[in-house]
Amino acid sequence: MARTKALFFDLDETLLRDVDSERAAIDAVLPGLLERLPMLESEGVRAAYRRINNRHWSEFDESPIASVSDPGETRAIIWKEVLREFNVENNDGIAELGIEFERVRQEHYARYDDVDEAFERLRSRYPLFLVTNGNSLMQREKLRRTGLENSFKKVFIAQEVGVSKPKAKIFQLALNAAEAKPDECIMVGDNLDKDIVGALTLGIPAVWMRRNDNLIPRDGIIPTAVVNNLIELNKWLDAYDG
Repeated sequence: MARTKALFFDLDETLLRDVDSERAAIDAVLPGLLERLPMLESEGVRAAYRRINNRHWSEFDESPIASVSDPGETRAIIWKEVLREFNVENNDGIAELGIEFERVRQEHYARYDDVDEAFERLRSRYPLFLVTNGNSLMQREKLRRTGLENSFKKVFIAQEVGVSKPKAKIFQLALNAAEAKPDECIMVGDNLDKDIVGALTLGIPAVWMRRNDNLIPRDGIIPTAVVNNLIELNKWLDAYDG
């Protein structure tokens, strides 16, 4: 009998290729944006978008997008701030930009290649729970489009529960649903601050999903384990649970 009673999973860049869908969406909207605003420069816009977008999602609870349900409107808020960095205050077309950006993102949502094989075995061994930050409609649509919506016993999305990782409440909700103590569950995620530190602070073992070499270890943050994919996770769980 496995000691672990439940697994908690992050979604973006743990199970889904989120960076790829973002890149495709930027590629799709940028030509029209540069045609309308020829003073802009492609790489500068890309860099500004990535920085501002990451800040909004990293500080989701304090960001204005936390109270916005519509995905297109959420994207428009971020793009409006991006353009403001280049002293563009004319927001004609910003709503359409947000809608188009989100449409392309949705078309490019995709699982990592190891998800099907790994999840078949994981679901036979443990109840799986999703613990993800972000917008409710966006995350629900990702699950639907990638065929993961029925993979979890319960789904916890920051906008739905009113708090984001790494805050304790969202992890505690998952623990309550799993009817388990912290050391009887395992959190799996790619973000050191939100997934790993958030879980470890509550005494939940945390496995760092390091699919990308750009994810750099940091002094003082020591995950319970580090894996590069879900196949490695399954092998680690074999040893961990004995």
